[in-house]
Amino acid sequence: MHEYRKVMNRALPLFSCQYWYNGEYEELGKTLSGASYFKPLFIYRTGEGVSIFYDYTDPKQDPNIIAEYYNKNHTEFYKVAEKYQSDINIVTSLVDELKFDDIKKIFDNVVSMWAGLTTMNVLGGQLADVVDEELSKEAYRLRSMNDRVIYTAGLKMREVVMDNLPIDIKDFVDFLLLDEILNREYPTIDDLKKRRNGYLFYNSQLYMDDINKVLTEHNINLVEEKDLNNKMEIKGQVAFKGKITGKVSVLFELNQIEKVKDGDILVTAMTTPDFISAMKKASAFVTDEGGITCHAAIVARELKKPCIIGTKIATKVLKDGYMVEVDAENGIIKILKKS
Repeated sequence: MHEYRKVMNRALPLFSCQYWYNGEYEELGKTLSGASYFKPLFIYRTGEGVSIFYDYTDPKQDPNIIAEYYNKNHTEFYKVAEKYQSDINIVTSLVDELKFDDIKKIFDNVVSMWAGLTTMNVLGGQLADVVDEELSKEAYRLRSMNDRVIYTAGLKMREVVMDNLPIDIKDFVDFLLLDEILNREYPTIDDLKKRRNGYLFYNSQLYMDDINKVLTEHNINLVEEKDLNNKMEIKGQVAFKGKITGKVSVLFELNQIEKVKDGDILVTAMTTPDFISAMKKASAFVTDEGGITCHAAIVARELKKPCIIGTKIATKVLKDGYMVEVDAENGIIKILKKS
């Protein structure tokens, strides 16, 4: 039995799940000569964005293998670092004036870049303490310098794809596969509506029917946080100090941004640059994920707004309309009233 645990949640179009999967399974596997890879599983639920799960039972999908591999192969690390920066430069140049005819090219370069992205995240963040200091510093430098490239690329791709879709398909831009986009051979509206009602993307295959049946067929057990309804207080890491009370507005998807009102407490898995308009309205930010250099932390310092990151469960516990106190002096969010 493969035990898959939810690690993060993102607002992702379906084609982004494809390049994420290809990057971490195929490209990372090639980079590490088959020593390790990741095989993420993506589940979209209506109004809740895409949850990304990772296999915690497959020995080859252990991030420690990546750390051990490069601790013994410094030369290989610098080859990957050089290629990563090269891929970043290509993606950045394509984003500047992206045209529809370049969608496949930027997709392939993002896949190539993703192997380096994952490597830098593991060595420069997740496992920095067990990696040779020289490598972890360089990985962290590259990661910090290029953090926003992947988000910018994804947003620009989505924008260009949207501009080139037939009018009746535009509302379904987040539910199209790459080949459907490139070949302009779209599913029926009924099929697209099914995808919008929920899907599972795994092993390069899209499933829309009985997700539990699919998991059983692949011998997968999903592990998610449960029994959180009675929690009245959660904790996280302070990214910017302050204390404020307000109503919760939970964001999972880009089309929800407009619901954030002035003074709301913005709660999300992790902010990205496309959340800026909502962040300017909000009085404080609370996230499931992130470290002190994450996007939410940086923007909180720029806007001087209280911010608590890394709660792991904020989007599971807090609901739209809850009245909460964000105590970013002590890293605590208290529920004052449930709506």
